[in-house]
Amino acid sequence: MGLNGGGWLGATVAGAWAPVVSWGRWAGASKLCAKKSRKRIEIRAKEKICEDAGHWWRSYKNGMTEAQRQGLTWNRFKEVVMDKYFPRSYRNQKQAEFLDLKQGTMSVTEYERKFNLLARYATRMVNTEDLKADRFLRGLRPEIRGILAGQKIVDYGLAVRRAHEVATGLEADVVPFKVGDNCGKRKFDISNKGKGKLSK
Repeated sequence: MGLNGGGWLGATVAGAWAPVVSWGRWAGASKLCAKKSRKRIEIRAKEKICEDAGHWWRSYKNGMTEAQRQGLTWNRFKEVVMDKYFPRSYRNQKQAEFLDLKQGTMSVTEYERKFNLLARYATRMVNTEDLKADRFLRGLRPEIRGILAGQKIVDYGLAVRRAHEVATGLEADVVPFKVGDNCGKRKFDISNKGKGKLSK
């Protein structure tokens, strides 16, 4: 099967474009439409991406010699697509975001989502389950990470599940406290009358 402007190429490139293409304008326009119309807009946007990718690939392929076409491998194709649609500066920026990613005020679910989104740009850093689990655990809030530190977690899915469990447990332990609340304790009477007596 050669690399051509066929349907699978368009689908491959469209899938690879997902993090780069700004769906914001489509989403904004689609909010004004009914649900069926929104679906049509999304389908048309994907078709347009595939169409543009097909045009680009045919143009690129026409500029190649026959020997270059015959020697084209899947890895080389991916490099060409990455260089065209994911410039090195963009990839470097996303890798830096991934390396600096911390849970902070995000929920574990939000952190997991962002972790997976950015991990696509740092595949060499998370190319095994234990590396991915380790990187995920490192970015968790200190109170969650501290509880999980003694456990040997080498599976990413397990790391995520345990982080959710710990976060849920920590949330359950939090008791609302109002300023001025005496928590059911008796006040100590510091007035001169009956020195040192507890008030009831």
